Amino acid sequence: TSFNERNVALFKSLHVTGMQKAKSFRLRLDLMTPPSIGGREHGMWQAPTAYASLESDAVAIISKPSKKTAKARNQSSCIREGSLISLFNRINSQTFRTKYLNVEHNTNRWIAQSHNWSPLEVVVVAAKGAARQPGVAGPLYYGSEIVLVESRRNFRSPPMIIHKVERGRLVENACSPVSQMQKIALQAKPTTPGAAPRYLKADVGHYSPASSDSSTPARFDDPDGSPELTFESVDSARLSRARAREPPVDCGVELDDAFCWTIVGISGFTYAYTMPPEHSPRDSCISPIPRVMDASLGTDRTLSLSISQFDSSRMQILLNGRPLETKLCATGKTAAGKAVATGSAVASAASKSEPADRFTMQLPGGTESGALCIRRDDGVLYHTKWAVQCKAPSAMLELVECNLDI
Repeated sequence: TSFNERNVALFKSLHVTGMQKAKSFRLRLDLMTPPSIGGREHGMWQAPTAYASLESDAVAIISKPSKKTAKARNQSSCIREGSLISLFNRINSQTFRTKYLNVEHNTNRWIAQSHNWSPLEVVVVAAKGAARQPGVAGPLYYGSEIVLVESRRNFRSPPMIIHKVERGRLVENACSPVSQMQKIALQAKPTTPGAAPRYLKADVGHYSPASSDSSTPARFDDPDGSPELTFESVDSARLSRARAREPPVDCGVELDDAFCWTIVGISGFTYAYTMPPEHSPRDSCISPIPRVMDASLGTDRTLSLSISQFDSSRMQILLNGRPLETKLCATGKTAAGKAVATGSAVASAASKSEPADRFTMQLPGGTESGALCIRRDDGVLYHTKWAVQCKAPSAMLELVECNLDI
């Protein structure tokens, strides 16, 4: 795929095959150099080559929605507080009438589109469910009051109450954890006592059914000018189709498909690097890329880092742009990974964690706040997600995560 005008590359689908009984996989993304067009006339044309290979963390495989009540201890199936999610809406179970919740990049409106989607952070305003430990993100429970945040667009939704939907009806007083691939309804937080509840409704677009003689197939038009999502009350008289199924026990009002959203968790990974101005992707391959897998900072100012793909003969660890004296404490072992696909996107079985070497560094007194980076001897700089922060007036050092959007 190629980058669009917003410098974003979108894959329409990802097919993972050959995983057998694996519960997770890793995705490898190869960044390719453009072909050498200048040398074509002289018979020296070169095919594109990968100058960077980016590998994700383990991505959990979810084969189908859970029919049973989710368990809070099942980490892979539960949606967690503060996690990233995606929401999609599907009319009449028709794949070509699927729309995703998206925050428009130029207007900051939330809309439903078939060709774009946005990652949304779940921020819990008022939690329901079991008691939780302070500072620990627990499972998201039905009945909780939430807002959805898209930080890249500076978007924040109004407060909403999340409800469970089963066979097209609201499940009254549901208080179980929210699970992957379950259908939900998002109710606007009531502001007036006794007012009819209003739920987030997707724009269903313009659907034209097939003609009786099948000369004209069914068509679903999804114009770019999609209207902004709104909250509307439920009108059972305007259901898009009749439901012949028996309602589940303890279920309430019947909802049209436009009010029902499917919730899916998102797995994301970020790499950030800087190449010297005189370098180009064709001249310098930046792989293998070192990754900080684990980091800790003791009260005695001892910084400990577990780093994979670290070449100590060519690389240095920098704090605030200054090299640190490192000591190798442990060497990682080779991981067992099986490649199951080829091409620019490669999925591999994630049976073991990535091998990493462990280093320790003694931070001197007077250390100032700064980001941790890794520099290669040719000037390529790899940014990590960690930074050291100096707290005044005690000058105590703290290890914090930082944003890799540079």
